[in-house]
Amino acid sequence: MPDAARYLLSIDFSESDHARMQELMDKSGDGALTTDEKAELDGYVNIANVLFVMHSQARVALRKPGFDSLRDTPNS
Repeated sequence: MPDAARYLLSIDFSESDHARMQELMDKSGDGALTTDEKAELDGYVNIANVLFVMHSQARVALRKPGFDSLRDTPNS
């Protein structure tokens, strides 16, 4: 279980994904998103939400008795 939780915490967006999300958010703020770009941004948001939940559940699992979450998790 702790290995699976640590693996889930290691899953994240790449630097290029972060850059693309920022670009899309900037265009969205300017009201300049195309329909395809809005769908792309929505996809990123949906994935980010799933990652948030997975990361939260993994952190809870690592806090169970017997695990030192600060020592055992790479992204704490």
